[in-house]
Amino acid sequence: MRVVVTGAEGQLGREIVSLLHAAEYEVFPSDIAHLDIGDNKTIMDAIAHLSPGLIINCAAYTDVDGCEKNRSLADRVNRDGPANLARAAAAAAAIIVHYSTDFVFDGTNGKPYTETDAPHPLSAYGLSKLAGDQAVQTIAPDHLIIRTSWVYGHGPKNFVLSIARQLHAGKKALRVVEEKGSPTYARDLAEATMALLGRSVRGLVNFCNSGECTRLEYAREIARLLGADVEVTPISSEELNLPARRPAYSTLDRSLYKRLTGQFPRPWQTALEDYIKRELV
Repeated sequence: MRVVVTGAEGQLGREIVSLLHAAEYEVFPSDIAHLDIGDNKTIMDAIAHLSPGLIINCAAYTDVDGCEKNRSLADRVNRDGPANLARAAAAAAAIIVHYSTDFVFDGTNGKPYTETDAPHPLSAYGLSKLAGDQAVQTIAPDHLIIRTSWVYGHGPKNFVLSIARQLHAGKKALRVVEEKGSPTYARDLAEATMALLGRSVRGLVNFCNSGECTRLEYAREIARLLGADVEVTPISSEELNLPARRPAYSTLDRSLYKRLTGQFPRPWQTALEDYIKRELV
């Protein structure tokens, strides 16, 4: 099958492209420099020319506070981009895979969010991502949306790297926002995508590594795996005066993924250790 992957240079895109090549798909990777998903005509022309059977959209504007400051860019990438790709997918009779986020929720549920829980975003990022999800669901008949959280992987910027760099700089005390959710290793998310596609799953499915933690616990585990002696204490987002509001509790329920694939995501601690051994040690 011919596959177009947008956002191919990102943390998830790199893993998706690698798995597709290994499975001997004909892959056309693209990034913003090659294909602007916010430009409808460019997307329609490119997809019509390539005529893929599958489009995997890994492109997104994920700077949560940046989205608050630049809502037009957030909407262009996270709302209009998926809508454009969905239209192109429908015209080409192609499958489209798109990724959603835990930030479509307000964090007041008190238990892990299922695929049927009603979204209520708190931020421009969450609003733009939800609009993109809804566009894909409405426009593209043959779609798979995978909702995930706290993604990290190979690349220049993520929470794990942020903590690691502070430790490398010699910091002995860190303050971390006290949110609770589930980290997701991009490699595991890419493998989950392939598993769902291999079973012809469509609709909306949650995936993240199993277990949950606060950002405080997450940072402490990163420090432990890196052998660093550091004090980690909580700080509220109000104290930090961050532009975007964040859901306080955004763990996703993974039971549907388990029923559909017969697999259960590995623990976040195991995935994190794998990532650190591959990337940082």
